[in-house]
Amino acid sequence: MTLASSIDAYITNELGSIKLAKVGAPKKIRDALTGTFILNEHEINVLDLPIVQRLRRISQTALACLTYPCASHNRFQHTLGVTNIVTKLFNAFLSKKEYSKLVNEDDLRELRLAAILHDVGHGPFSHACEEIYGQMKEVQNERKKPEFEHVQSKPHEIMSYYVVKSKAFVELITKINSIYSLNLDAERMANMIIGNMNNPKRQGYISDFLNGPFDADKLDYMPRDAYFTGLKMDVDFDRIAYTCLVDQRPGKPRRLCSDISGAHNLEQILFNKVLLYSSMYNHHKVRAAVCMIKSIFEIIDDNNLTIRNRSFKEPVDFLAIDDYDVLSSFREAPLLKDTIDNIRNRQLLKRALVISRHTVENRNLTGKVTKLTGNPAQIKYLRTLIADEANKRGLSLPLYDIWLDLPRAPSLNEPTLCKVRITEEDYVDLSEVFPVDWWLTAYNETKWKGFVFCPPDKKIREIVYDAAEKVLKDVEGLRFNPMAKKEAKME
Repeated sequence: MTLASSIDAYITNELGSIKLAKVGAPKKIRDALTGTFILNEHEINVLDLPIVQRLRRISQTALACLTYPCASHNRFQHTLGVTNIVTKLFNAFLSKKEYSKLVNEDDLRELRLAAILHDVGHGPFSHACEEIYGQMKEVQNERKKPEFEHVQSKPHEIMSYYVVKSKAFVELITKINSIYSLNLDAERMANMIIGNMNNPKRQGYISDFLNGPFDADKLDYMPRDAYFTGLKMDVDFDRIAYTCLVDQRPGKPRRLCSDISGAHNLEQILFNKVLLYSSMYNHHKVRAAVCMIKSIFEIIDDNNLTIRNRSFKEPVDFLAIDDYDVLSSFREAPLLKDTIDNIRNRQLLKRALVISRHTVENRNLTGKVTKLTGNPAQIKYLRTLIADEANKRGLSLPLYDIWLDLPRAPSLNEPTLCKVRITEEDYVDLSEVFPVDWWLTAYNETKWKGFVFCPPDKKIREIVYDAAEKVLKDVEGLRFNPMAKKEAKME
């Protein structure tokens, strides 16, 4: 089955028995970060769907709460925040007379529903499982399609896209249109989620509110993740909304852009993104927990296990479960119990070796790491060699206890996608105003780190360090200095 057909079948099963009834009144939502806002009656019908309510049970930042105790916020909370922010952005835009004819109330209704639905394609633990199903051939094949390729859609966005385009969901929207006398278009909402409107030259700016260089999604998740991890971060939302424009030059795509007076506020968002990656997303304990999640699904795959009638060999299987399922019902499988209990009790893997420009003698890491990061088969091969070498030295470790983790650096492509208006006639890429290439180089040279993880026993870590050092030298030509061990807190 194709990804589209498998998701269509799943959503039919999930929504087939849903009985829609007219909601009596709007609801007032109080969000800790974005403030109070109103959900309309038809939006409540969608918010109450099981595919959206499931987001309450999917953590926004995987197992970051094991390192940052307050980071227990979920995708549902983020969804509400994005809905509020996209509305504020749209209304600020609409208040400008020169743009009032470019958008209408139907656009806002669809944007708000797209915001509610934009993350329904996430698997448990958010991006942790996305690293798994994102490598499956069904998703990789989809990413090559024109509708996804030119906007560089993320795997969960592609999944959300097909959920919203599924036959059962389209029928549900048709019923909502009938009940409330609306004119909602599910296909337009799906295109908003991936940032690919049907006619980008005419209305691409509409999807930019939700999926663009500086969209409502980013304006919520960055401050939200920072707030719940305790990181100090600020975003001048009002200034960003005030300086938001549409590029209306003849012959140019109509996309959202910024006046030069607001460029420094966009730079601030990029700075925040780098801060989050270096301080939280790629923190070694956060990454160790992510590797343990991946161990669970690797054990399932290697041993042909079936959990709740799912083998997790297809991306759609990840839509059928949530965090609670993984940490509770999955324990019934004897091969998974130890790993899950270690996660539940915060007995995490620890560093045996740190890979960075400070720990590698030849220091020319960027190209090699980029090549390896996009090659999970080679990473698994290296893990196998490290495990074999460690076991030759007296250990008896399964492959699932050895991880070579090369986290991705933040993608700072927003400045190349965002235009800045200098004068009425002159526009430049934000990258010409803001030296993003220098920032990315600086991150790779000073902040990026990869890790070899193993069980926390010090003797095990010592042996794994020796094994990993040998394998990475023999196979990848990486020569480590003493800092590779010191940064792992082995000395």
